[in-house]
Amino acid sequence: MVNGYFHRVRTLTPTRFWINNVTRDEADIAMDAGAVGCTQNPSYVYKMLTHNIEKDYAFEILNKVLQTTENNDLVQETLQRELVSGVATRFLPLWEKSNGKYGYVSIQGNPFKEDVENLIRNARFNREAGPNIMCKIPATEAGLEAIEVLMSEGAPINATEVMGVRQV
Repeated sequence: MVNGYFHRVRTLTPTRFWINNVTRDEADIAMDAGAVGCTQNPSYVYKMLTHNIEKDYAFEILNKVLQTTENNDLVQETLQRELVSGVATRFLPLWEKSNGKYGYVSIQGNPFKEDVENLIRNARFNREAGPNIMCKIPATEAGLEAIEVLMSEGAPINATEVMGVRQV
């Protein structure tokens, strides 16, 4: 599908196609269609745990995480990171081939703990999952402070829009 719509858009315009909340197989399909990046949200964990094909894989990872972690927040954060890591692995060859221009997978941290310290902690934690992990940070007051720190460390950033009143 090299001549598909998104490939043409990429060739003829500065627009780049990213895909949202995908499984590993959906990532492959998206890249074949012309996707150059991916973003995952906290709801991704639920999708994977209830997905007819991916749920066994997701529960296997969850069981491993539960054996080593007792803190509920850390269980969710670790499970999300590990699940997203499987998708990031699919995008890694694109990241390597483009010398880090394409092939990023962004991960948002815990949406219930969006103070500066937790945003930075989550971003650093998620970056451990691979070189093509991008930090997804809300563009709130706390988020902008976290972005400044993370950018000074060289972390790639996906500044996301505010999605709810609580974030405002």
